[in-house]
Amino acid sequence: MAAYRRTAIRPFSLANPAYVGAKVYFFTVDLVTGLKTSTMATLYAGTTGVATLTNPQTLDSNGKFAVPVYHDVPVIGVLQEALVPDHETGVLFPSTVADLTDVTATSASSVTIGDPGPFTITVEAGKGFAPGMPVTVAVTASPATNAIYGGVTAYNSSTGSLTFSKTNSIGAGTHGGSAGALTITLKGDRGEVGATGSVNLGNATPQAPGTAAAGASANAARDDHVHPREIDATTAAKGIVQLATAGIAAGGASASHVLTPAAQLPATYAAIRAL
Repeated sequence: MAAYRRTAIRPFSLANPAYVGAKVYFFTVDLVTGLKTSTMATLYAGTTGVATLTNPQTLDSNGKFAVPVYHDVPVIGVLQEALVPDHETGVLFPSTVADLTDVTATSASSVTIGDPGPFTITVEAGKGFAPGMPVTVAVTASPATNAIYGGVTAYNSSTGSLTFSKTNSIGAGTHGGSAGALTITLKGDRGEVGATGSVNLGNATPQAPGTAAAGASANAARDDHVHPREIDATTAAKGIVQLATAGIAAGGASASHVLTPAAQLPATYAAIRAL
């Protein structure tokens, strides 16, 4: 998921006589399908703070927003009651967070990993956290073994108050209580740990080439095993030439006589052994 910064909505910020008195509804977006959902987006009065604006917005006598309108998630605007037919905007994206330091923080708050959440902690003010962002809140001294995974539900950039839900966790106990004891980063839940087990190594001699089969053994082959020798296409072609030469030398009139005269067999066997 992208990290977004609260951004002014540009469409409807300029006058348009056809939009005078119209209403604009802003819906969140399903980022998989690119379609609007039935959920109304939260609109803000500024780039920071918790002050919100009404949704829908009624455009003024010039056909534009009466005040700047900000959003921090992708939205689709639906224009209604205008002098033109109702219509939708495309997906309107906020600006992305350019610097990951905007969504990396520390906290001296305490959390108990076993609690179900939600949790509210205090981090640095002025960060770029926004609702919906996946976060990991880890114990700074042991991040690989003690952490809570969840999603931001609220952040006050003025006070640094960060509220997040819990989707998973590792470790146990209560942690924090000192400066920098917790580290908050923009990342989601860890994936599932795959199955572990031992590998059985086979001791049988590798089989000679034969009819192809998938096999049923649960044992793995050793990396230094050696198969019985087999004749590849190049060697086989070389052998045919040698057999023909041996047959003719033994008294055959031509290569077509190689395999039939009994007198050629000793020379033929000698040629095979020489491969």
